[in-house]
Amino acid sequence: MRGYGIILLDADQTLFDFHLAERGAFLSTMGWLGLPGEELLPRYIEINEGLWRALERGEITQEALKIERFRLLFAELGVAHDPAACSRVYLDALGEGCYLLPGAQALCEALAAAERRLYIATNGIGAVQRRRLARSAICTYIDDIFISEELGSYKPEPDYFDRLFARLGDPDRGRAILLGDSIASDMRGGRAAGVATCWLNPAGLPCPEPSLCDYEIRALEGFLPIALGQADG
Repeated sequence: MRGYGIILLDADQTLFDFHLAERGAFLSTMGWLGLPGEELLPRYIEINEGLWRALERGEITQEALKIERFRLLFAELGVAHDPAACSRVYLDALGEGCYLLPGAQALCEALAAAERRLYIATNGIGAVQRRRLARSAICTYIDDIFISEELGSYKPEPDYFDRLFARLGDPDRGRAILLGDSIASDMRGGRAAGVATCWLNPAGLPCPEPSLCDYEIRALEGFLPIALGQADG
């Protein structure tokens, strides 16, 4: 088989439009609390992204992150809402947001038709990711989903990939490629794990660490020839 037989796909901002789902879930949750969601969204995103970076560095657990982002936001606002209760409402709403990015369904369909094995590899929250995948149009093309929360390790840690490949029966990693939008978790993790890497960079940003990326694409349709061995790195 030419190209790569094992396709590892990041979820958020690779297959799914997380920003759209996040916005909808946050506005719904803030509406439930009687708070101005549109006004607070930029600060929430800033807090949340900082905590996810801390998670990737091993500085916070995912369970703590779910609540801490709301605790910090409420502390800044000086309001006494329960961050744990807010987190539950937010995650329930987030799981409803199964919006695919342009080209995601066509890519998965074409890869599956070419007899590639498709796996989602994500640091996202387990209940949310499984719910979104089950409700999405790509569900039937995905062979399995590997969620850091369930594996007990997070991208970019080598242990995450060791556990993932152990679940697959320890196939040749030279047959695998990881597609993702994050240099810090996807590209760095894939490189350390010994798999090929493809950076999804729709904004055309300068690559901060080119040595981590075997391939770079602007749109999902550009990944198909790479996966099928019809493109050069």
